[in-house]
Amino acid sequence: PPLVRMLRERPSDVADVLLRRAPTRRPVAVWTASMKSALSTTLANEVRRIRGAEAAGQWPPWSPHDVLAREGFRYQYPELADEVLVDGVYIKLLLDAGGAELDLGSRTLGAFVHVLQASIESSKRVMQHLRRGGGGGLQRLQTELGIKQRTMDYITRRHPGMRWSASIEPEDGGEDGTAA
Repeated sequence: PPLVRMLRERPSDVADVLLRRAPTRRPVAVWTASMKSALSTTLANEVRRIRGAEAAGQWPPWSPHDVLAREGFRYQYPELADEVLVDGVYIKLLLDAGGAELDLGSRTLGAFVHVLQASIESSKRVMQHLRRGGGGGLQRLQTELGIKQRTMDYITRRHPGMRWSASIEPEDGGEDGTAA
């Protein structure tokens, strides 16, 4: 998640976000009072598990995979459940920022556009596969694809030099991969 990336790149920025009293809702960092409370509860539970494992003589007493393997940031924090994450950027928040400067953190615009385009193409491939196989999750994927494409359109309007080409055409001819 974005805060983990920020922690690797600029630890002091993470401390600033986590310690700030006011909520933060930026494309590269979301942190609210309820998220802080959820993290405190999770950490307290993990400390209890570690102490119990130590008391029982288990080694190692703790595995970070117990917490991280669940893609927990999406499910642990309801504020993030509907966000679309591309390269550590919550792109719905990027769109919501409107006229403000693009907040991409340490990413260059060119690198972000490249990853966003790859994400769009990947989503289109998955949609084609789901349509052929009748898999579930198509509606959510269509919604995410639409947000990704609107984000790309928004960026290319603001930065005309950042043109992109959709190399995978939807099977049904719809611009966003949905039925026309």
